[in-house]
Amino acid sequence: MSNGADLHVYESTTEQGTSWTVVSPIVFTYKVTESLGLLDPSNDTLLLGHIRDPQQLEALRNSISTKPLRRFVVMDQTVYNLYGCQLTDYFEARNVLYRILPLPTTEENKSMELVMRILEEMSLVANTGKTHVEEPLECNNIAVIKKNEFQLVQVKGTWKRKTGNNFNKNLKGRVSAAKIYESTTEQGTSWTVVSPIVFTYKVTESLGLLDPSNDTLLLGHIRDPQQLEALRNSISTKPLRRFVVMDQTVYNLYGCQLTDYFEARNVLYRILPLPTTEENKSMELVMRILEEVHKFSLDRRTEPIIAIGGGVCLDVVGLAASLYRRRTPYIRVPTTLLSYVDASVGAKTGVNFANCKNKLGGYIPPVAAFLDRSFLQTVSRRHISNGLAEMLKMALMKHRGLFELLETNGRFLLDSKFQSDSGLQGDNKDAASVSTRMAIETMLEELAPNLWEDDLDRLVDFGHLISPELEMKVLPSLLHGEAVNIDMSYMVYVARERGLMTEEEKLRIIGCMVGLELPVWHQDINMALVQQSLCERLKHSGGLVRMPLPIGLGHAEIYNDTGDDTLYRAFEKWCDELRPQ
Repeated sequence: MSNGADLHVYESTTEQGTSWTVVSPIVFTYKVTESLGLLDPSNDTLLLGHIRDPQQLEALRNSISTKPLRRFVVMDQTVYNLYGCQLTDYFEARNVLYRILPLPTTEENKSMELVMRILEEMSLVANTGKTHVEEPLECNNIAVIKKNEFQLVQVKGTWKRKTGNNFNKNLKGRVSAAKIYESTTEQGTSWTVVSPIVFTYKVTESLGLLDPSNDTLLLGHIRDPQQLEALRNSISTKPLRRFVVMDQTVYNLYGCQLTDYFEARNVLYRILPLPTTEENKSMELVMRILEEVHKFSLDRRTEPIIAIGGGVCLDVVGLAASLYRRRTPYIRVPTTLLSYVDASVGAKTGVNFANCKNKLGGYIPPVAAFLDRSFLQTVSRRHISNGLAEMLKMALMKHRGLFELLETNGRFLLDSKFQSDSGLQGDNKDAASVSTRMAIETMLEELAPNLWEDDLDRLVDFGHLISPELEMKVLPSLLHGEAVNIDMSYMVYVARERGLMTEEEKLRIIGCMVGLELPVWHQDINMALVQQSLCERLKHSGGLVRMPLPIGLGHAEIYNDTGDDTLYRAFEKWCDELRPQ
């Protein structure tokens, strides 16, 4: 799966604010392969048949003798009784570290409980099997006898394969962007499907989102003008229906206003208030949402689920929406500064699992995110500071102007909670709107081309190398942005130790963090935690640490060669200079 090259971001500005529409093509590729003797130890299809890149395949084959493959297998119980021993022999012969989990996968117990059992085993798996064999089995290269490439054309409701040789471009019918590649060997036939899917979502600023005269919350996600007009004309005879999940604290503040909004617009609705905190960001919460959505009899094509709350609420609801009927559209309405500039822009959904942050989740963007800064007026000062950490992250990575704005106007932004500044003069004029716009635009630049994180070199990971371990360790004492800032603070010292910035620049950054009322040091970070965090990073980043580091102010690069001695010297100076006396 990879991003297509035809990514577009469309920007439009009105009196209400700015709207960004992201059109992101994602190419899904999968193989369907016939292979006789799949469990024959001389056949490596089961282990390597999914790899399409010849160079990657060759490199993996060459490394197997020193670095055994690892595989987790879920097997139907009846099939295990028949073939379990044969599969075990196959893995043993091929020097594979493995875990086979037999399960009674019948229609009667096709449930989330079974899914959770698999996930728990994947998380806790203890590998068994040999660690070395003297002479690993050689892989036989199988000659391809025939190859074909097919276009897909729909004529009178039926899809037909057409080869490149006899494909007539003048043929009347709908031509799919998907292609099927067929190759035949002595072992059988393999079909590789390449299917581009375009995800489109809007990020829209809209003041007064809960004003009954504003229909953005109900209709702002619709892009087709004709569909929008038809829907507006039919509302009087066929009321809209909406299912809303709302953070409990936000519901206490805005629940009545939302109810009045729906009543004034004649909407059939269900509002589900939930305590969406980091401590209970779990599959249990997702299941509770799904049960209520099911009771509401939601039409997944015309009735998007609406999530109103902070980042946890948006993540949890996004995951629930992606699971219901295999993908139900949803809308994000962020009510904290951190979710306003971060969660609203990306595609990630998730919950915590096995004491790890966001271990379960997916990449399904909302159809729209609606941003209303008036929600921030009821957010605590600490949570405003928390969100400023993510803005500072983007400033250090990509935008010197944003850094200087935060450095100069940080106290004003904290005091005003990003509310209307149209009557201000001088340096503070438009600080709220300009800074949030800069943060969102730089975030979109980084996330939109890489929604599925196929490219693991990500500047937005700055501040997220050590903070996940720290945040989960001290939960709930640190907010997400606070943990991120502590991570960034240490990494600034690493950058300084590497000679990537001057002492003056380092001190300016730390001074800005302190001015934004963010923590810059924590007693629970030690070198053991740093090393553990970076080891976890290596596991999930293709064997490279991929460390984003600032170069001066407003520029950054990814590094894979930061030595332990550099990390240690930076840590010592970080503690000496920032640890409270």
